[in-house]
Amino acid sequence: MHETESMLADDGSLGDLITAGARILECVCGYCVGVGQAPPSQGIFLPTSNRNFLGRSGTADAEVYLATPETAATSAIAGSLVSPTTLGEPLAVEPPASYPVDDSMILLPPVDGGHVEVRRVPNIKPLPTRSELEETIQGEVFIRGDNITTDHIAPAGAKYLPLRSNIPAMAEFVFQPIDPGFAK
Repeated sequence: MHETESMLADDGSLGDLITAGARILECVCGYCVGVGQAPPSQGIFLPTSNRNFLGRSGTADAEVYLATPETAATSAIAGSLVSPTTLGEPLAVEPPASYPVDDSMILLPPVDGGHVEVRRVPNIKPLPTRSELEETIQGEVFIRGDNITTDHIAPAGAKYLPLRSNIPAMAEFVFQPIDPGFAK
């Protein structure tokens, strides 16, 4: 993403996109985990991401409609939700002769496979280790219902995201949108 943003900045396109209302996030789980530039309350939002669960945008009452980059850009220009085909034939865009590569932020492990220290801040814990699962697993079903999403099982957002691998702390949020007392 860094290289793409650099190319857009160099030719002026990045400024044009931002002025038109586009907001750029890193190629990470921003919208997937409910963090990023949230729309206003009751706002309409056209992200080019892959998630639009209720509240996933960071605003519980926003209207979120997933869109292709072309549809999002066309709608920003038109001021309403429209198809890119309403602007006529697509422009022919020549790809660049080459793409810059900047891998200066990649830290490779030692060639000899030597020790690598994993540094963790206090909210990050090592993943628990277990023996292999039994052939059959039995247990009681606590919640049953239609339209259960991953957000119901493990909600996204700023309270949950920093916990990452801290399984006991993450468990406190399981099914919270459906049953706030479920973890207890």
